[in-house]
Amino acid sequence: MREVARATEISLSRLTRTYPTKEELILEYLAGRHLKDVERLKSLTSGDRTPQQTLHGVLDSIVTELLSPGFRGCAFLNASAEAGHHYPSIRVEV
Repeated sequence: MREVARATEISLSRLTRTYPTKEELILEYLAGRHLKDVERLKSLTSGDRTPQQTLHGVLDSIVTELLSPGFRGCAFLNASAEAGHHYPSIRVEV
């Protein structure tokens, strides 16, 4: 939690008031990532696109994320692998 507070420039006390446990912080992060991914897919599948254009848009979006600076793999798989054995609710969320 100290590393997260330092990286986000939020005081540790404020962070732990908002997210009393590491588990709650991870679950909130995963929920936010899921919402972001759903919104991105909705935008890529709406409109007058052909199925082929939709597929290309989705694939381009995935490649862009994979090649982005700081990409460290799938947030969901990483959370499950790193914390899921300590917090079963994280595996349920994943």
